[in-house]
Amino acid sequence: MRPWTLLLAAVVPALASAQTTVPASSTPPSMPFRLADAIELARQHSPALVAVAGRMHVAAGASRQYAAMPNPTVEWRAENLDSPLQADRFLTLQLPLDYTGRTVAARMASGAGVRAARADSAAAARVVEYDVARAYHAASLAQGRARIAADQRLALESLAEAEAVRHREGAVAEVVAMRTANEAARARLAEGAVRAVAERTRAELARLIGLPVDSIPAPAPPERIDAASVPAVDEAVARALESRPEVEAARSRAREMGLRVTAERLGSAPPVSVVGGYKKTSGYDTYVLGVTVGVPFFDRRGGAREQALGERMSAQAEVRATEDRVRSEVAGALAAYLALAGAGDAEGLADRAAEVVEVAQAAYGEGATSLLELLAAQQAHADASAAVLLHRTELALARLEINRALGAPIIEAP
Repeated sequence: MRPWTLLLAAVVPALASAQTTVPASSTPPSMPFRLADAIELARQHSPALVAVAGRMHVAAGASRQYAAMPNPTVEWRAENLDSPLQADRFLTLQLPLDYTGRTVAARMASGAGVRAARADSAAAARVVEYDVARAYHAASLAQGRARIAADQRLALESLAEAEAVRHREGAVAEVVAMRTANEAARARLAEGAVRAVAERTRAELARLIGLPVDSIPAPAPPERIDAASVPAVDEAVARALESRPEVEAARSRAREMGLRVTAERLGSAPPVSVVGGYKKTSGYDTYVLGVTVGVPFFDRRGGAREQALGERMSAQAEVRATEDRVRSEVAGALAAYLALAGAGDAEGLADRAAEVVEVAQAAYGEGATSLLELLAAQQAHADASAAVLLHRTELALARLEINRALGAPIIEAP
C-alpha cells in the first residue's frame, strides 16, 4: 500500500469520526445548564416578571378602590366671631349611609377583580417562562449545530491535509488538493456563521432571563426525547378549561363586571348622610342631628351604568373567546406533537449517514470512489445530524406547547 494511502486511511476516518454521533452536550457533565435552571434563573432575575407583578398590584388596587366606602367628614366651625354676638361653635360628624347595598355589591365585584388580576398575573408569568423556554431550545439547537459544524470542519481540514500530501507525492492532481482546501475553507466560514447564531440566541436567552450574557452557560445541545402518551382531546380540553389562568381571569372579570352593573344600578339612588355633633351657642351646650340627601339633578349616573353594561358585555364575550382559543390551542398542540412523534426513527438517521461516511472514506482511500462522492457523504451526514437535532428541538417544543395549552407546569411530561 502506498504511503499516501496509509496516511489517508489513518488520519481521515479518525478525525471525521467525530461526526458519527449527534453531540449530547458541550457543557461540563457535572454542571449541565438545563431548561429548569434557565426558568429558575428567570423567576429570580427577569424584569418582565417584576413588571407582571406590578401590573397585578395596579389591577388589584383599582378593584379594591372601586369598593371603598366614602370617608366620613368631621367639621369644626365657629360663627359670630369678631361681633357683639356670642360666638357659636360647632363640632359635627357626617357619615355616609349605604342604604341601597351598593357597597356590598361593589365589594363582591372587588373580590372578583382581585382574583382576575391574580389570574392575569399568573398567565403573564407563564408567557414569560414560555418565552424563556423557547429561547433556551433555540440556543440549545444553535449550540448543537455549532458542534456539528466544528466536526465537519475538522473532517474536511484533515482530508485537505491528506490530499495535500498526496499532491506533493504526485498521487493526485493539483485540482483535487485545491478542491479539498476550498471545502475546508468553506467549512470554516460555515462554522463561523453557525457560531454567530449560537451567540445571538444565547444573548437573547440571557436578556429574557435578566442576566448578563457572560453569566449564562451555553445550553446543552438537544437530547433525545422518548415519545410519551398524550390525553384525548376532550379530556385535555376539560383539563385546560379548569387549569388555564387565562380562563380563570376571563371568568372572574365577567363576574366582576356583572357585579359592577348591580353596584352602579344601586348607586344611582340619591346619596344620604347622617350628621351628628356638638354645638355651643349663647353660652349653652347643645347637640346637632341631621340628614343630608343629595339631589340627582345633574348627575344621575346614567353614563356609569352604560359603561358598566358595556364592560359586562365585553367581559362575557372575552370568556367565550378565551375558551374557544384554549380549545383550539389544545387540539393543535396535541395534533402537532403526535405528528412529530409519529414521523419515524429520527435517531437512526444520523447513524445510518455515519455508516455511509465510513464506507465512502474506506472506498476513497482505496481509490474506489471519487472525491465528490466522499464530500457528498460527509455533507449528507452533517445534514442528517442537524435534522436529528432539529427534530429533537421541535419535539421538545411540541411537548412544551402541550403543557402550556393544558395549564400544566412548563417542565412536565404531557
